[in-house]
Amino acid sequence: MRYVLIATLLAACGGSPPAPAPLDAAALSACIDAADAADGADDATVSKCANCNLKMDGSAEFAVDHAGHSFHLCSDGCKSKFEADPAGVIARSCPK
Repeated sequence: MRYVLIATLLAACGGSPPAPAPLDAAALSACIDAADAADGADDATVSKCANCNLKMDGSAEFAVDHAGHSFHLCSDGCKSKFEADPAGVIARSCPK
């Protein structure tokens, strides 16, 4: 059972999906607003981990401020990936 849980967590955050086409400023802003609203609160806080495609709960412990929002990531690794390429992570996690 423990191995199934670990495999599930690694699948959610582990792989790097193909890089999407770069988004223009308006599309990037729309993605951020949609991610912010996904938790039911329009509060400038994205509470799901953007690096994990909004599937994992984020934590204030791993928060990064970007574009007027606080992005709560789920781990130090996800935080590092977000800090290295915030626009790319946001584009990959953009709610469809």
